[in-house]
This record gives sequence, C-alpha cells and structure tokens, in this order.
Amino acid sequence: MDVTAHIMVKNEEFYIVPVLESVLQAGFREVIVADCGSMDRTWDILQRYISRVRLLSYGSITPEENGQVRQHMTNLTRTPWCMLVDGDEYYWPRSLKGIVGMDMPAGKRFGFTTLANVQKD
Repeated sequence: MDVTAHIMVKNEEFYIVPVLESVLQAGFREVIVADCGSMDRTWDILQRYISRVRLLSYGSITPEENGQVRQHMTNLTRTPWCMLVDGDEYYWPRSLKGIVGMDMPAGKRFGFTTLANVQKD
C-alpha cells in the first residue's frame, strides 16, 4: 500500500529520533515532517534526516492554524493514503509495517489511521 507518514512536531528533541527511525524502518513511501516553531534542538536534529524525509518549517502556529498545516501536508502527499504519526510517541516498526503492508480498499483518496493498541516486539 502506498502510504505517506505525516509528522507534526514542536520541541520534540528527546523523542524525534526514535519516532523517525521507527517510521523510516516501516517502509512508508514518503515521510513529511512539519516543524511548528520548535525552540529546542528539534530542527537541528531533523536536518540530519533531510535526505530521507521531506521537511517543512513553520513558525509558531495557533490551534486554529493546526488544520491548515495538516491540509498543506495532505496537499503535498503523492500517495493515496496518509497516516498521522505523533512526533512524541514511539511506534513499534513491526506494527507500522503491518499498516503499510495492508491491502486497503480502493475508492478513497486519503485515509487517516489511529493506532489504539500497539503490539510489542
């Protein structure tokens, strides 16, 4: 299945590396990361992944602008499916691979997946 991971972050320097590593291991077609005004080292860390992810930089956004950023990420998505991934929550690569490897029914342009129960390796 062609899936793009969407990750919005702000001040996630302690979490972003394991999150990105798990997403990159899972086989997403593309990973789009939007930094929304980080004041810590998050942006510097993201720069190390510039060859493997698509980086977007926004200043500090309001809650109302959150939806606009998500819509911009969706507009940039070139796959029929996208998955919202929290920038501060680790996902087991095996669980993500299960989602990426699913056969999804045709007929929808974009789908949003929430992981309620994450299996442990």
